[in-house]
Amino acid sequence: MVDNFPDRLRILLDFLGLKQSNFAEKLGISPAHVSKLLRGGNISLALIIAISSVFKVERRWLETGEGEMFQTPEGVIGETDFQEFVTLFKKDISRIIDRNEELIKENIRLRELLAEMDLEDGKDETPEE
Repeated sequence: MVDNFPDRLRILLDFLGLKQSNFAEKLGISPAHVSKLLRGGNISLALIIAISSVFKVERRWLETGEGEMFQTPEGVIGETDFQEFVTLFKKDISRIIDRNEELIKENIRLRELLAEMDLEDGKDETPEE
């Protein structure tokens, strides 16, 4: 376990192969801020959450050094969340398919209506001789 945040940040930068400036740019902070963090400056909870989100790093590891450095698939989305996502996705797909079928029927109806109008327009005109 790595006891302090500056050491964990160094490990993360090395692992990702990022310079302080690249790391800072991806987070929307200044390189000077990263340098301050590496010297032991205070880190905000918001920045920990941002690092976790942008680089898929476990928040617990960032805060304490415990656990895995990177999020596992289960850490990104749990089984319950995944099942809920699948259920909602299937409902959305079903609605999209139903709506698509309605639009196809409406398109056919409009084409038939236009064809009838063209035929009617053609009957009213007297052929020129």
